[in-house]
Amino acid sequence: MLCRARKDVRDGFDKEMAAARLRRQLEEEWQWAKVAFESGWKSIERETPQCVTFQDVPWPPDESDMLASLAAIELPNVEPLVKGAVGHAETLKMEYIAFRRAFKAASLRWHPDKFAHRFQGVLDVKHREKILSRAQLIAQQVNMEWEVFQQSRNMPPQM
Repeated sequence: MLCRARKDVRDGFDKEMAAARLRRQLEEEWQWAKVAFESGWKSIERETPQCVTFQDVPWPPDESDMLASLAAIELPNVEPLVKGAVGHAETLKMEYIAFRRAFKAASLRWHPDKFAHRFQGVLDVKHREKILSRAQLIAQQVNMEWEVFQQSRNMPPQM
């Protein structure tokens, strides 16, 4: 009976280890996807191709949680701004600043008018509507995430 209990415990431990290993692997893949996304944007902002197709646009790796991901990228840049960040209030302040910066950056990048203007004349005619439609959906998702973030902190929406 004792051997079986040990085996059950070991099996449970093995499952937990496998789950933890899978989580780490997914987090690493997500980090690489975010790095590829940001480097793709820097590349296309530096030198816009003469003809941009749907595949040329560096789409976000996960649109459902884009603002939180961008805020996580921004957080290390915010920490030095909040002196002696040790308490709960400082952590909330850092989180707010990171989210606000991420929202502004994403709004500038994905706003349908700004997006269309940035790629004015270089969007492939066959893909133009599909590209602009997807950019609009991403902009709507960013706005929705910002509203949810503000509501979660009991903040009035900004216009």
